[in-house]
Amino acid sequence: MRRVQSCATQEEPARRRSRSARVRSNRFAKAGVTLGVGLALASCKNAAPQSCFGLQRGDRIELTVVESYDSHSQFTFSPQYSSDCELGFDLANNQKLEATVVDLAANDNADCESAIASMGPVGDWTWQLQSNQGGPTDLFLAGRYTATRGQCTGTVGIRVNAGMTPFVPSVVGQPPHVLLERFFNGQATNPACPGDAGSIVGGTELTCNGTFVVNARKL
Repeated sequence: MRRVQSCATQEEPARRRSRSARVRSNRFAKAGVTLGVGLALASCKNAAPQSCFGLQRGDRIELTVVESYDSHSQFTFSPQYSSDCELGFDLANNQKLEATVVDLAANDNADCESAIASMGPVGDWTWQLQSNQGGPTDLFLAGRYTATRGQCTGTVGIRVNAGMTPFVPSVVGQPPHVLLERFFNGQATNPACPGDAGSIVGGTELTCNGTFVVNARKL
């Protein structure tokens, strides 16, 4: 049975009470970058599990792709993020993704939960939400999907990290407010899954992992 909790928002990464959140805060500090003006924080006790960012089931959020997040970014760059496979595989500049919150991640010991989102069409791809949705806590949005484009099928996971102001567009020269990490894995032996746009073929595996600055808007 899941632990019952209640969340109260705080403003300093050092005040996080969950062990996983403290690890994430230390990682951002070492990299010299904090998303936006700081990660949204929560302390939870004696109420139903809640999203760390106050999202509710049924909330619809539009994510607009701004750019690949790499060393050439126009925003303050944090090198712990991977961008081996960038725009062109499934995502493009100015592309709009529609996410709908359907659940919260099942993490019994978490202070608060990541919002699990279904996704509308992603360019030529369809991302179908899978049934088992555990994973990291304290994310703005998260999900694991079966990705399909024609005869090509793979698995894609997303982690959407956000600062205290996720619905305010990022400002050039400053840390991004929202980052979307995408992890794709498919079959390199399937001719319908071309190794393109920076994707990496190793043996029978085709991978495409990248990080993107996105702007979020509630619909």
